[in-house]
Amino acid sequence: MKKIKSLNNKGFVLVETMIVAVAVAAIFAIIFKHFYPLMGEYTRREDYDDIDSKYGTYWIKRFIQHNSYKLDKDTIDSNKYVEFKCGDINDLEKQKMCRQLLVSLEVNCDKVDTKNKIEKCSLGGDSPQPHIFITAYNLTDFKSIVKENRNNKFSSALQEYVHYLPTYEKALSLNQAKYRIIIEYYRHRFDTPDVEGDANSYIVDEEDYNSYATIEVKK
Repeated sequence: MKKIKSLNNKGFVLVETMIVAVAVAAIFAIIFKHFYPLMGEYTRREDYDDIDSKYGTYWIKRFIQHNSYKLDKDTIDSNKYVEFKCGDINDLEKQKMCRQLLVSLEVNCDKVDTKNKIEKCSLGGDSPQPHIFITAYNLTDFKSIVKENRNNKFSSALQEYVHYLPTYEKALSLNQAKYRIIIEYYRHRFDTPDVEGDANSYIVDEEDYNSYATIEVKK
């Protein structure tokens, strides 16, 4: 009876191990390349259309849809957007309510150097204006305007938010809405009072951030 020679599998096992190691390394490289950018993307977008901002945007929409506010549709057609101001409401009581709402919701403003960041939003005249933009429902033209940003009207963060929004070109409104609003909020991460007894004046710190929301308007 012939003796069966034992095969030396050491070389085969080494090659097999190397193949598996290369495959695992390739998988981890792919995960690293795609997963970490996604995490960064999530961090940037976690404050987009959050509950608080969506809730505040809904109530501002109610003012816009009220009969006391006349929407400048011609300006939207030519400039692709208009800025909402409480002073444009033809009802003094509702103007007051609107201004109080902007402060309580922490709507962001133009060129505000106050520690509150929002307390001058509610004033009229040449005071800073709230970042409340009324656009056409289809955002194609508005997205182009924001991207160009010729007058430095839009912050880089707002530009990024608008960039991520769909154009709504094919998604027609179920409510036959022809317009929408986009709002930028200034959030104080820690509501540490800057002035004792002033509930609307907070210390500005590096933890503060902007949040955004959009909603359709039927007018």
